This record gives sequence, C-alpha cells and structure tokens, in this order.
Amino acid sequence: MTFFNKIELKQEAVEFIKNHKKLFPNLQFSDLKLIYDHVNHNVFTLDDILTLTSDFNEYIKAFCHFGDTILKYNISIDFSRCPKPKDVVDINLFIIYIDLLMKMPFDKKYSKILIEQYSNVLDKFNKKDYKSLKVLKQYTQNYDSKDPLNEKLNDVIHSTGKYFIERDQFSNLEIIEFIQEDALVYYKDYEKEKDFAVLIGHIDLDQTDDEFEKFCQAFNYGTYNYCELLKYNFNYFMNAIFEKARTFEHLEKLYKMFRLYQQYPGRYVIDKFIGILQSKKLEKQDLSISDLSWKMAPLYRSVSNDNNYNLDKLMKATKSNFSNEETDKVFISILNCFIEDDLNEMDFDDDTIGSVMILV
Repeated sequence: MTFFNKIELKQEAVEFIKNHKKLFPNLQFSDLKLIYDHVNHNVFTLDDILTLTSDFNEYIKAFCHFGDTILKYNISIDFSRCPKPKDVVDINLFIIYIDLLMKMPFDKKYSKILIEQYSNVLDKFNKKDYKSLKVLKQYTQNYDSKDPLNEKLNDVIHSTGKYFIERDQFSNLEIIEFIQEDALVYYKDYEKEKDFAVLIGHIDLDQTDDEFEKFCQAFNYGTYNYCELLKYNFNYFMNAIFEKARTFEHLEKLYKMFRLYQQYPGRYVIDKFIGILQSKKLEKQDLSISDLSWKMAPLYRSVSNDNNYNLDKLMKATKSNFSNEETDKVFISILNCFIEDDLNEMDFDDDTIGSVMILV
C-alpha cells in the first residue's frame, strides 16, 4: 500500500476501504500500521483499523504490536469484529495474543466470542499441526486442567497425536513420549481401545543406534508400568512391538528395548522372543553364522539364567529359522559364545550344554 502515502484525502481513503473490505482482502499488518500512523484516531479508532484486515494472523499481529497502547489507554476492542481463523495460524503470535488478552480488563460480553475463537484455532490445528498444539500445551500447563478450553486442547492433542502416529509421521521418541503423556489423561482409551494399544507398533526398528538408544531410555524411563496402564490391552501392545521384528538385527534392537543385556526381562517377554522365532523366518541380511549366533546368544543366556525356561521351545524355534546344516553351525557357535573367556558371565550350565549338544 505504498500508494497510500500519495493519497491526500487519507481519512476518506480509509473510509472507502472500511466500506469496501472485499476489495482489499489481503491487507497486512504493515498496511494497518501505515494507516494507523496517518489517520485521526478520534475518527478512526484502533479497533476500526484492526478490523480492516480479513486475515486472522494479520489481525493478531497488529493487535500484539499495539498491545502496550491498548493496555496503557484501556482501548476498547470489539472482538466480534475479529476475522475468523483460517487454515494456518501462527502459534507463537497466538500465544502473545492470548497473553495480552489475559492482561486486559475482563469483559463478559466478549468471553463467549473469545472462547469460540480459541476453539476455532484448535480446530485448525486438529490433525494438522501437532507441534503447535504442544507449544500451546506448554504455555497453558499452569492453567486449570479441568477448564473446558484445556480439556478441548487435550482432546485435540489426543486425536492429532494418534493421527500422526498412524501415518508414520512421528519418530520413535515422539511416539513413546506421546503415549506416556497421553495415557495419563486418556487411560481408559488405552485400557479399552485396541487402536491406542497398538500405536507402539509404528516404531521403526531400523532407526540409527543413537536415536534408538534415546528411544529405549524413554521407553524405560522411571517406573512407567505399561502392563498396569494397558491392563487387558497389554498383550496387544506387546504383540505390536514384537511383530515389527523382521530381521536378526531387529532382534538385537528388541534386546535393548527390553534391557535384556542388563537384566532378566521375565518369562512373558522371553516367550515373546521365542514367538518371533516360531512365527516367522527372520531375514539374515547376509550376516555370517557367527554374527547370527552372537545375536541369538543373549536370549539363550537369559533362558539359561532362569533354569532353562522353555529352552526346548527356543531351540526348536531357532532351528525353524535355519537349514539343517546352518542349525548345526549355529548351535556350535552359540556354545562358543559361552565358552570364550571374555564372556564368562554368559556361561551355560551343564544341563543347557547337554540339551544343545543333543540337538547338534
């Protein structure tokens, strides 16, 4: 609107713009500021100037720019004239806008309008902009969690996070952080709805080691009890994880996820590992027999440390992934893993060695 500077009758020009807004649909903040600087404020109030734009982002940008002036002089703003939010809303600007609204004298006649406006913004973010929702959540975390607006924000985050995960638009870390936070509020959904229980099945076992390590740390963070959280849906949750395994490399990733290298994961988890080997042939990816055996050895160690729990099943499941010739080499190589001096802590007991030797 550089032409505006050349117009002598600026008051009349603004009056024309005001009465023919459809002819000027793209007025930006810079235009509004230019108009504000050149008109008589007794004739055209700041509220009049703000409403010249049809764009919500440009409106709140101008509102925030003039925020100190609005607060200092207690300028009346008719929020019913504010344009409605469009598809894209600048979240950082919107938070500044909210902050200014919170500092203004409360006017009951506009409360319904502002609540509707906030709700409309959330609708624009729903299933479109998870990061902006999280920024807004961070800003409102000190507000009453039972406030209807906060409840709607939680609902939108709940549906948007699920939407993004199901479309594989979240990293592993984002998936587990969403589940852990979301389940604290919507625990009933995780207990009763399979769709939420199997969200974990969208993790990527091919993620780089460093990134996967961060995910594992988050997965095992604190005393988070997934069994208690998911109750009857816990088996769906676990199956969704183990069904992701397609290769022997993935088997090793699951060891890290369930801390098999640090501690005994329990018989339920051991059975899940055996189930992988029973239900499918894992891809070997050109790994040598020695490498494959090293990837199997930690599982055998855990079984050995639990009085050879389901050792026969594990051995049969192992055989189903190899030819007869490969099986002989695998079991011999696994035994060697337990004999080497630098892995003494992984030694089989005599009964386990005997069982393996029978198969070999």
